[in-house]
Amino acid sequence: MYNKKQIDKKTTILSVNQGIYSILYGGRYGYITKIEGEQKPETITSLFGGVGVMGGNANIFIRFSNGNETSVPECIVRGVQWEIYDILNDNEIKEIDEKYYKAIEERKIKEELKDKKDKEEHEFYLNKYSSYLIQPKDNKKGAFDCVKQNIRIELKKEFPSIKFSVSSDHYGTVNVKWDDGPTIKEVQNITSKYEDHETDYTGDFRDYNPSNFNNIFGGCNYVFENRSMSEETQKKLYDWAENKFNNDETYNCRSFEQLARNLFNHYQIIINNDFTIEKTNVECGLNSVETFYKFVNNNVSNNVPTLKTNSKNDSKNVQVSNENISFEGLNLIDYSEKAFAITGNTYQYKDIFSKEFNGKFNKFLTCGAGWIFPKTKLNDIKTKFNII
Repeated sequence: MYNKKQIDKKTTILSVNQGIYSILYGGRYGYITKIEGEQKPETITSLFGGVGVMGGNANIFIRFSNGNETSVPECIVRGVQWEIYDILNDNEIKEIDEKYYKAIEERKIKEELKDKKDKEEHEFYLNKYSSYLIQPKDNKKGAFDCVKQNIRIELKKEFPSIKFSVSSDHYGTVNVKWDDGPTIKEVQNITSKYEDHETDYTGDFRDYNPSNFNNIFGGCNYVFENRSMSEETQKKLYDWAENKFNNDETYNCRSFEQLARNLFNHYQIIINNDFTIEKTNVECGLNSVETFYKFVNNNVSNNVPTLKTNSKNDSKNVQVSNENISFEGLNLIDYSEKAFAITGNTYQYKDIFSKEFNGKFNKFLTCGAGWIFPKTKLNDIKTKFNII
């Protein structure tokens, strides 16, 4: 940026409008706007091979092109992370000032947009949850107890037939435990929003970063989910897995217990342990047990009426239930509030699913390996396969 030569920062007396460059925070250009105190460059010494510095007397005020102004001790400005240039001319100062004020304006716009988004989210969360969740200001036992109560309320509302244990070993950590029932991922869809800390980029620390939801209904450092097998489920799964394992269906597992656990982790058991283990429609794919086998909950209605098809085309053997539509060896499944999935013999359609409909293949779906789509694509898929 500067067409100036660097000066000897160890001895030169600094002046207002002198060019400055710092390699800190990705690098930034600026210039000196004010100097307070008498400069004493001769007193500055380096410590520990340049890691630290001491000495000097003046404070150097600097305006940077990224919208920041700061006061820096003389010894820091004269350190290894800074470069000092000759006096800038009027055009060079004007260029930095323009960038400085532009950065301030952009920052102001971002803050206003964030404030607007925060207000909208605050209103959204109040409207969605305030009818049944508790706010810390209404809980005499404190914010952390409020978090545990709210998790219990939400889990009971979503999974009324499952008994959950919600406890804490120490302040800031909530443990959620249950037998059978929903998968860990399904429970995390509820509990994860109560964590108001996030792991930093080093992976070593947790930084406080509450969401708007946390500001209203509370948060904690960690929520741990632990799903176990009931005795009945364990016996059923272990018997099945031991038989498969002894017949060389190991699916990269080292024991039949691991084989049973892998399948258990991917499927929910609705109530009363009333499920069977059946093969999926997948004939080839990743060598994992959940790709080729699934839980079928027997207490789900199997009454399947016929679905009408497009009269302009040959009739297809299409069936529909409250959970899925079957057509051409595929299963269209109402996966969640915002997504649907297609499982079965999908290989021949992979290019259509990925390129035309932006689908994503996921081997960990609770309904078995398959393609997942946003519901905005549902009508397009039905049109493509002549399903109405």
